[in-house]
Amino acid sequence: MHKFIYLFWGLFCFGILACGSAKQPEKGSPTAAAAVAAPAKAEVGKVVPSESIAGSASTYAYYLPKSYDPAKPVALVVFYDSHARGKDPVTRYQGLGDQYQVLLVGSNVSRNGQQPAQSLQIHDELMRDLNTKFKVDAQRITACGFSGGARVAAMLAQSRPDVGNVIACSAGFQPRQGDTFGYYAIVGLEDFNYQELRQLERTMDQGKQPHIIHYWNGPHEWPPVEVMTDALEFVKFRNLKADSPGYEAEVQALLDRFAAEKVAPPMATIQNWRRYKTLIAKLGGSKDMAAQQAEMDRLRASKEWAADQAAEEKEAAREMAARQQYVPLLGTKSVDEWRGLTNTLRAAHGPNQLQQHQTDLRVLNFLSLNTYFQVDGALKAGDLAATEHFLQIYALVDPKNPEHAYLTAVVRMRQGRSDDALASLKAAQQIGFQDADRLAKDAEFAALGSNPAFVELLQAIGAGE
Repeated sequence: MHKFIYLFWGLFCFGILACGSAKQPEKGSPTAAAAVAAPAKAEVGKVVPSESIAGSASTYAYYLPKSYDPAKPVALVVFYDSHARGKDPVTRYQGLGDQYQVLLVGSNVSRNGQQPAQSLQIHDELMRDLNTKFKVDAQRITACGFSGGARVAAMLAQSRPDVGNVIACSAGFQPRQGDTFGYYAIVGLEDFNYQELRQLERTMDQGKQPHIIHYWNGPHEWPPVEVMTDALEFVKFRNLKADSPGYEAEVQALLDRFAAEKVAPPMATIQNWRRYKTLIAKLGGSKDMAAQQAEMDRLRASKEWAADQAAEEKEAAREMAARQQYVPLLGTKSVDEWRGLTNTLRAAHGPNQLQQHQTDLRVLNFLSLNTYFQVDGALKAGDLAATEHFLQIYALVDPKNPEHAYLTAVVRMRQGRSDDALASLKAAQQIGFQDADRLAKDAEFAALGSNPAFVELLQAIGAGE
């Protein structure tokens, strides 16, 4: 089983595209094309899951805000999901489309593993189509991605000058000298990419590019609506000018909310410091923030800040050591031994040990990613015994992830156990599997195509039941 243990850094870079070689901005970028009013068939106030792109097999999901006026330019947010499920973020954030009066679009073809040239082509085709159907404001275009899609979003901003802002969820990018786009990154405190974003924050703090790194209490997934709300507020203020109608009222409302916020331990001083940094990033382009900067500098110079920073570094070191310790054990420890390890990592800590608990959860989520790769490698090698071993560990380290049940169904089909495969697919559905298109097209389940139970299950998944 050792042959399926992959190198640590290869796994850590899962989903990373070669963004460092992004092309320079091209003249005549499709995002700069003249906008045309939406056709009569355009749906307003409703999620459209699959809109075809003219002259292409690609599709996208979209949500057009209820306030949309075909005669007025509309701001745009384009979502790049790591698994090409554009409907998911559009559906999740549709209320924000109305709140901020933006057109939400999700690519149904952009996914992890594509080359930068492919991602650019997907974006360009999408923008050409949008500019023929909607009156897109070329000055208010935001790319938003999750995981590998977050890296795509940043690469697009470095390559397409009309992409003025990036919202990056759960993955970073390689900053480039001269980058001027606004950058709002979101990462969960349980996310295996948490340390990557912490390092990115340090790097970006040394430069002048407007940025915010937002940490929320969650794993590697699209963030909740309230977190994305703050990201869209950042974008809104980036587009506001001091002489914009209602500017002063908007600023005062933000300052009032800031004053009312409460910061509690642990890491209270660093949390407060980041609050000021976020406020300055939102308003610094149009308002004098000298007083807020002075308070931020005072916090940074305090003994409490240094203590908080030392605690963060201690947990970072413990996390990296745990990763290096546990990854080699995936192919050597028994399933029973892994049951004990995962129970230990998942166990709640004392009331003053929240950071330690979050570190352990990040280690588990990193192991989930690693174990997925072991399963994939064993499957491709045709070693079903090794696949079974890794799948059992996968279910232990990440029980709420439906992927382990789905891949168990694949193994059962290869073993000629179609009834057991159906049972595993139903288990995947119960855990949260929702990708009916993937299931319908997966050649592993072709033999079940006419099975009434499979057809019923496929329909139920497609209906979101």
